[in-house]
Amino acid sequence: MIQLRLARDDDEADMRALLRQHGMPSGGVSFTMEREPHWNAGQQVWGTDELALVARDEQRLAGMFTLVNQQIFANGQPLAATYLGALRIPDDFRNQARVLRAGFAAARRHAPSPLWFTSIAHDNRVARRLLERGLPGFPRYRAVGDLCTLLLGRRAARAHAADLWQAADPEEWAHVFNRLALSHHFAPQMTAELLARLPAGALQLARRPGGPPLACAAWWDQRAARQIVARAYASWLARARPVLNAWWRCAGGVELPAPGQPLAACFLAFLRVAPGLPDGGVELVRRLLSRAPTPAVLLGLPAGSLLQRRLAPLSSSCLRTRLYTVDHGTPWRLDARAPWPEAALC
Repeated sequence: MIQLRLARDDDEADMRALLRQHGMPSGGVSFTMEREPHWNAGQQVWGTDELALVARDEQRLAGMFTLVNQQIFANGQPLAATYLGALRIPDDFRNQARVLRAGFAAARRHAPSPLWFTSIAHDNRVARRLLERGLPGFPRYRAVGDLCTLLLGRRAARAHAADLWQAADPEEWAHVFNRLALSHHFAPQMTAELLARLPAGALQLARRPGGPPLACAAWWDQRAARQIVARAYASWLARARPVLNAWWRCAGGVELPAPGQPLAACFLAFLRVAPGLPDGGVELVRRLLSRAPTPAVLLGLPAGSLLQRRLAPLSSSCLRTRLYTVDHGTPWRLDARAPWPEAALC
């Protein structure tokens, strides 16, 4: 009999193992989102405390997911929302819809937020087909857009003598971000208290001397608690990887690590650019990339946006995820603004 409950300390080894076993396919690479050396190290990363729920069939882990409550912007207004993440089911339970039904029912009891949202790897067609079907007892998954997380190299950037980026005060930075974030759905609402979770010097603002802010961003290295691991490669990419890495070493791209090794990357998180810049902010981003604290940088952007299209040629890889609202009742209606959640929080 399957028991569904809040995760305990004695569950964490099985949960971490399940994360290692189930990758997110993207362009010939299967990435896993892992939490080593301990699950709890990745909790309380942002927003309120994360809830993890597990389904157990006697001694076996039959599934798990997490709920993260946070304040976001939707339809131009601040709103309490829940991000549904880390949904994993072992292969031998994949065809048992009862596990998912029980999980969704439990999730509603633990997170009564009016808006839920989630993301699924674009290439994970099995999961997308299952969850988009609207089976009895399942919430309604409504696709609202795609997010592209680019893997960029520090050396691919062009430094500039007149650097416009400077370390920022948390109060000013939060004000700038919140003002610019209103134009997208799912952006987190910032406060100085939240920003205190980031290391000193992480917050960056770009402005011309005496002018208004042009952009904001933050460096966020999560590798001590959460890792993105290249767990497996398609056969063609496994054969081509040495040649591609040699090319990227010369061209300033990011080398793909050996299978089972994490990316040596931090997030360029919470990027927002003022409207009206002729290149969409590409040059500003490239200047900031030249100062990255790690050899590689992960940057999540709305798929099809000008910034994403301009930076894609510099990227060694792109993890594309589909964004959904998860409706338990009346569908949540979003206006024409593009969704742009923070990839470092997904």
